Amino acid sequence: MKRSARVFTAVALAFLLFFPILCLALPAPDIPHPGAKTAPVLMSAASAAPGDAGAGGSSSSGSGSSNDSQSDQESEGGGDGGLLAKISQLIDTIKAFVDTVGKILRGEIFDIFVEWWGKQLQKTLDPLIGAFGAVFLYTPYLHSHPWVHSWWSWTFWMSFGLLFAATVWAGIKVFTASADPGKDMWKPLKVVGVALVSALASLWAVDFLILLVNKMGAAILTDTIKQAASLGGRQVALNGQDDGALVMGLLFSSDAALKNPPALYQMLVPQGLFLLTIIMIEIMVLALFAMARFFVLCVLAVAAPLYFVGASLTSRMETLVGWWALVARTVFFQLVYAVAWNFCVSVRLAEEGKAASGPLASPSAAFFGAKATFIEMVILLALIYVTWKFWARPTWTALKEPATLGGARVILSAAALASGASRMLGLVSKTMHDPGIGAAGIRLGEYAGKLRRRGEDLLRQSGAGEKTRGGRWEPGFFGKVIDRVAPVPERIRSVEVARVEGKPFEEGGVMWSAVRIPEGETQNALKALKGAGIPGAAVRVDPNAADVILVAHGYASRAVQVLKAAFKKRIPYWTDGNYFVVLQDGIPVHVPAPPENGVNMGRWRQ
Repeated sequence: MKRSARVFTAVALAFLLFFPILCLALPAPDIPHPGAKTAPVLMSAASAAPGDAGAGGSSSSGSGSSNDSQSDQESEGGGDGGLLAKISQLIDTIKAFVDTVGKILRGEIFDIFVEWWGKQLQKTLDPLIGAFGAVFLYTPYLHSHPWVHSWWSWTFWMSFGLLFAATVWAGIKVFTASADPGKDMWKPLKVVGVALVSALASLWAVDFLILLVNKMGAAILTDTIKQAASLGGRQVALNGQDDGALVMGLLFSSDAALKNPPALYQMLVPQGLFLLTIIMIEIMVLALFAMARFFVLCVLAVAAPLYFVGASLTSRMETLVGWWALVARTVFFQLVYAVAWNFCVSVRLAEEGKAASGPLASPSAAFFGAKATFIEMVILLALIYVTWKFWARPTWTALKEPATLGGARVILSAAALASGASRMLGLVSKTMHDPGIGAAGIRLGEYAGKLRRRGEDLLRQSGAGEKTRGGRWEPGFFGKVIDRVAPVPERIRSVEVARVEGKPFEEGGVMWSAVRIPEGETQNALKALKGAGIPGAAVRVDPNAADVILVAHGYASRAVQVLKAAFKKRIPYWTDGNYFVVLQDGIPVHVPAPPENGVNMGRWRQ
């Protein structure tokens, strides 16, 4: 085995010694045509004398043609420069060959496979890499794309035909409604007018939304882009014409900003086969998501006139809600990409020691010793999941309902958000004992209930209510837990002016129950109980509380009923600092003075 290794090494060394000599050997000169003038091999066209040119021109046509062709080839090759370039290329080839042989001799053949695998992944990624410069960190304006504007014009004229028919029908309705004074006779024409204006402005409305998001994205990325540009000169311009390799390359090396940057796979090969494969696949998936996002946005903009006109003529609010929700989700998702990219590049520059001072100046300490490449792999994977969860899957669900674009589900989602905000206000109100916050929570909760019922009705009509039971939206497990822990605040329908509190206790051989009554109403309570026939020995005043009386346990339930009837016509109110709280249609409201014929229920603690 040792002898074989020595023989192989000797053969390799001999090949390395003689291969350059064989490559540098000059080829045999071509045999000139009869009568042709032989030019020196190493003479360039620029060094040829004018007389030589004339002599060459006096030769025969055949030989002159051959010499011209030969001189052109020498000129294109650059003469001495061409030979030097070939020598330089030969040296590079020899270096690469020597490096490969060295890796084989050192047992690093797996590294050769990793590099080859990276090249194959790079070839697969190259057709997609441009998406990161065009639609990843920036959304192009739709009216600047001729095909979008042309197709939008076609759908507008189609919807205009519907509007013409609707205008005739609206005129008939106006004529028939003029005989009925209880109807708005101009409502049909108003609907047509709103539909026309909405269809005309739809494309520019989407572009205005894109403008806002692009401005917000630029504000997020400006500092990082300037910092990266200061390293090598190339800069991300955020104009839809950036180099996609630059945008992605900055995540893995600041050398991507150089004028002659390395290929993306070359930045990742030193990280090993696993990270190379995972990250390259993640980049491909994100490129597909970025292109799909812009394509969906273009389709929605093109179809906008049909949706606006159809929604106005059919009075289906959920169609407009679904369209706007899907457009907003698609446009604003660009900010998710911007935040993730900004964070990854900041981590990369910090690890290379090229970042400005800040919380990411020591990424190894901040991320428990993890390298930036691993962090970026995790972030890209999370970005793919977020894109799928919050954009791709909802978009696909909406597109499966082309008539409404999932508008009913959007309304239900809005109702859920409103309910959550209402619960939060209710908790804050109970914590701070603020009736104003409680009133806002009640009104918001009622609005959420109306939205939920509207969404349930629309789901039932569209037949897409697979998550409903009996026409009602059923919350999941966590929704039920939240409903129990923090219910949506509701109007206060009734106030217990008298109630039994605590457990019965024995004193003097008698079981007594504590009955809570309004403050300062002890004498009125005793008088009402006496008038109801409850013995005086069964009732006594609690000396430790002004709003509690003690009633024999056997008379407690009857005493509560009597007291509720006695205070039924009185207006309950509460104290809250320098103000008083009363209920107006079940909603707590601050008033400067207590109401007449009021009954004090103590401090506000709802």
